[in-house]
Amino acid sequence: MGNTDFVRIILASASAQRADILKKAGFSVLVKAAFFDEEEFARAHKPSVPVSLENAKKYVQKLALEKLQNAIKNVTIDSSDVVVAADTIVLVDGQFLEKPKDKAECIHQHNFLNNKTNHTMTAIAVAVQDTAFSFQHSGDSEQHIASSRAGHTEFSKVISENNFKIAYGVRVSEVFIGGLSGCVIDQICSNPNSLNSCGFRISERVSEYAKFDKGCYNNILGLDIDLLNTLIKQVKGVR
Repeated sequence: MGNTDFVRIILASASAQRADILKKAGFSVLVKAAFFDEEEFARAHKPSVPVSLENAKKYVQKLALEKLQNAIKNVTIDSSDVVVAADTIVLVDGQFLEKPKDKAECIHQHNFLNNKTNHTMTAIAVAVQDTAFSFQHSGDSEQHIASSRAGHTEFSKVISENNFKIAYGVRVSEVFIGGLSGCVIDQICSNPNSLNSCGFRISERVSEYAKFDKGCYNNILGLDIDLLNTLIKQVKGVR
């Protein structure tokens, strides 16, 4: 099943990078970013420090699922549309790196990241109308996804909820960032775009400073297309 078999992706995210990844993969994309209070969600669900890798994965999966559930309550979709929500977090030394509030905090984060391996994980949640397709699964089901690129065996889960079929999962990448001088960090953090993402601005000068020990470039940017295709096939009941 090819990407263009789907009429349209309803992207419940304001991320220009995610929209660009989808378009380059051949999807038709309509952005419908519904309001979601991430700070309130974090206060209620954020795990305490030090954060384990497993707890971080559970947290980002729950965050993506909450965003999706919020989106499908607030958007009108056609029977063949696929609603997609996603979230990316960066875990370093048991701590989450949040989006920096200003340049000073951005510089502090990059100094903290320098010469360390971080775990960047993106969770994706997708939904289609439950009556639109003939599904092979009913109720809850779980499928393990072996991912040699990510270095972890991830899982996705399929559920039925409020006339929607939903699947969600997470992919983890390990990235070593090293050799960042103070001058380079200042240049990176002077770019206003550096305040719009957590962790290292991996899209900038990546070959010089980042080594993908285990990972996928698009996963670092915020949307792993392989995982997305797997989830869409699951909710569509396609093997």
